[in-house]
Amino acid sequence: MAQLMVLYHTPEDSSAFDAHYARVHIPLAKSIPGLRDYQISNGPASTPDGHSPYHLIATLTFDSVDAIKAGLSPKEGGAAGADLGNFATGGANGRMFVTSDVQGRPAPQGRRPQDGRLRARAVGRNTGFRPRHRSEQPPTGTASTRL
Repeated sequence: MAQLMVLYHTPEDSSAFDAHYARVHIPLAKSIPGLRDYQISNGPASTPDGHSPYHLIATLTFDSVDAIKAGLSPKEGGAAGADLGNFATGGANGRMFVTSDVQGRPAPQGRRPQDGRLRARAVGRNTGFRPRHRSEQPPTGTASTRL
């Protein structure tokens, strides 16, 4: 899969931007050939620091970067591109990239796997092994040194 991410900078008139985007631009973008999925940010876009120059972020999913390029060609999806000047007064930047699904890959030792549980590391006294009797040995692969 490949995605086109469009970052819309804060416009001169946010209300006019939002109205035009919902009424005109979304239907134009949905008609782009090869489009598989279309998502937009809900509410203000921000960074971990809080401030962001973006008013809205749109993510469009296609089968490949070539499909994005074909869909956005003037012949096929040119209407959506031509519409930007009608509402994106703050400007817009687009980024295309290929995506990879990382679900199902094992988490590194000591990190949280996808089910949210924390894996215990078999190091020193933090193994969770507590012998009941002196004769018991720790499970294979764990340290048995006492500090």
